[in-house]
Amino acid sequence: MSSNDQSPITDVAEGITKGLISWSEEKIKNFAQNFLDRKLVFINHQETIDLVKEQLKSGDWSLVKQYLKDSELKILVQIGLALRKLEAKPDKVQDLRTKVLNKYGSRGLHIAQVVQNGILTEFIGTIASKVHSGSEIIERVENLLLNVDKFILFIKKDDLVDKKISEIKIRLQANNPDAIILFSFKSAVGICKKIKETLEDDLIDYSIESKEEKNRYLVFIFRRVVDIFCEKEGNY
Repeated sequence: MSSNDQSPITDVAEGITKGLISWSEEKIKNFAQNFLDRKLVFINHQETIDLVKEQLKSGDWSLVKQYLKDSELKILVQIGLALRKLEAKPDKVQDLRTKVLNKYGSRGLHIAQVVQNGILTEFIGTIASKVHSGSEIIERVENLLLNVDKFILFIKKDDLVDKKISEIKIRLQANNPDAIILFSFKSAVGICKKIKETLEDDLIDYSIESKEEKNRYLVFIFRRVVDIFCEKEGNY
């Protein structure tokens, strides 16, 4: 049989293969879409559900998704990004927060708020130069979110500086975390700065970094890299 006789058969085979690949990709996309729809049905408001879905196209999601493996965390991160988009509509923000609280509990709500406030993206950007691999970032990000109430403190304007410092030190001693994050907003920024100044003098085993943007102030308290390295290598 000549090569010309074989060409139609080859073309048909290639067409079938491409068709199967396209069909499989479409099936996977539909499955993923149906899965997301089921996960978001508790919101019970189509406009908000659509807004959550839109976050899959956002720049922040493109950054964060590569460091998340847990499916529930992915949903909560997307909801957190949607909350940020809704901030000009307080009633809708409160409605979505209430539904997240009822569905995922206080920890789930706090995870979404951490994303809403930009804490997660700032954390990823800050630790990127401190780790040795993408897998280590994944470990730290998921550890932070799964232990959000241990490792992230929201500073309020009426917090007493000495009392809050004592609480931070207790958490550091009890949990020995890689990092603790302090978040303050508007009128609480001044209190957070005072806390940070005192901690800089007191914590010799931790490095402290801060970021200020508009009306918010973030403080990152990192266990020194040399300590982490020594523990992992067993060098004491």
